[in-house]
Amino acid sequence: MPEVLVKRSPQLLAAGDDGALLEAFWTALFEEVDGDLKTFEYEGATGTVVLLWRLPGSGRLVLQAANVGDSTAFLVRGGEALALTEDHKPTLASERRRIQGMGIHLEEGQSRLNGLAVSRAFGDAFAKEMQCGMVVTPFVSPLYTLTEADTHVLVASDGLWDVVSGSRAADLAVALGEAEVAAKKLLKTAVDSSKCTDNVTVIVARL
Repeated sequence: MPEVLVKRSPQLLAAGDDGALLEAFWTALFEEVDGDLKTFEYEGATGTVVLLWRLPGSGRLVLQAANVGDSTAFLVRGGEALALTEDHKPTLASERRRIQGMGIHLEEGQSRLNGLAVSRAFGDAFAKEMQCGMVVTPFVSPLYTLTEADTHVLVASDGLWDVVSGSRAADLAVALGEAEVAAKKLLKTAVDSSKCTDNVTVIVARL
């Protein structure tokens, strides 16, 4: 992902703050990375990218996120958690509509696609070949101009969010201040909970 991102950075910079061009950039980026993973028939991964850069010309410091799967990111703005990503699961109404719009039948209450609990991911080539609704098209957040009110970015896999809400994580990050201390505290809070049944990866970035 970092290598492809650097290679495609001229396209990003040329897009400016045009929402359609930025969405096209992220979509092409995710598709190229996924294309490099086609040898992985039965292995896959969620993917969440949060990028900060300065817009050419204006010099504004901006932030945007793109994701597939259920690893979630938040921007802490004025002490509040602002969701930057959208989870992709077959149980979500928006994903059901997308999949059914592809002409694919879903059973009532169906929670998996070809055995997988997410409906968008990198890899998992076999599931995509089966045309079950699995895609790598990312959700792309709005473009945010950063201000002094923006203090942290939080990115974590669903093992954390099964235990801790975005709001609670934001409160903890603000209270502890240091990014590494906050990340370790969130990690420990998750793995010490009986609600945690999945892997836990936590990134806290102080802006």
